[in-house]
Amino acid sequence: MPTPDQNPTPAGAPRPGWSVLFVCTGNTCRSPLAEAICKRLLADRLGCDPAELEARGYVVRSAGVSAYPDDPAAPPAVEVAREHGADLSAHRSRPVDPELLAGATHVVAMTRGHAVALAMRFPGIGPEPDLLCGPDDDLGDPIGGDLELYRACARVIRGHLERLLPAWLAGRGRGQTDRAIDRPERTGTMKIAVGNDHRGVAAKQRVVAVLKELGHEVIDLGAQSAQSVDYPDFAIPVAEAVAAGKADRGVLICATGHGMCIAANKVYGIRAANCRDLIDAEMSRLHNDANVMCLSADLISEDAMARMVRTWLETKFEGSRHARRLGKISKYEQDHSKK
Repeated sequence: MPTPDQNPTPAGAPRPGWSVLFVCTGNTCRSPLAEAICKRLLADRLGCDPAELEARGYVVRSAGVSAYPDDPAAPPAVEVAREHGADLSAHRSRPVDPELLAGATHVVAMTRGHAVALAMRFPGIGPEPDLLCGPDDDLGDPIGGDLELYRACARVIRGHLERLLPAWLAGRGRGQTDRAIDRPERTGTMKIAVGNDHRGVAAKQRVVAVLKELGHEVIDLGAQSAQSVDYPDFAIPVAEAVAAGKADRGVLICATGHGMCIAANKVYGIRAANCRDLIDAEMSRLHNDANVMCLSADLISEDAMARMVRTWLETKFEGSRHARRLGKISKYEQDHSKK
């Protein structure tokens, strides 16, 4: 059941371990939608009700750079939030203030203009704002538009939050969300879940060596021998680790890569791509934001595989129109998932 959101935590409350502040103009449509959808997604990941998040140390808020206090959310925003399993009927707007910014571990602006306004009005207070849609794109304002425009806005918000949440939950600090998701530095902080069947044992050893060389932490979920096994028994645990935020990315290896890819894509939130060459590796990240890479042990040399893994890990997701398209997939997935 949707849970009312009244922005219950006072601005001066003790700083939690994890807090995100969404910022738009009037705090009646875009940022409340982002807040409500974020709470819903976060609660689903943690297996709790949105009302329980703050007790667990997770605070999600929204505010506006030009907001009047206590305005309700726009009626279409309330309706669309309900479609995403959230309730904005009790939402009341509030302006951004220094306490809100200082208490946040992540500040997310809907547009570059909002980020500039925060920097000018509150220099040096709180974390540097990230842009929800990435550095080169703004989230359009649906105010005054019809219900379909609000729905489109919510789909874009949801698509970006589904990418951002794993990085936030992994404890990455301010200003690192885009880098952590799109082009991670070789700092050893990324967790890569790796799985294979009996045909991929040798190839996995080469992949693991490359991952460690790049400084990443490897979660090896098997198989460990050439004894015949069933690929879903390894594809699904890797995909679930990525979907749950326990791993940042996943790499799967079987004879052709097809079986692993089919199995992994059955897990909610997974975008697995079967890559055969460097172009596949690059484009699966650039346009599709793939979070699981599937490889063929029989059709790709180990040297080529090593180059592909490097390229896949280092290629930046372009966002923009591609994020909109992924948002449509996420919306379908949400609408048709079993509750």
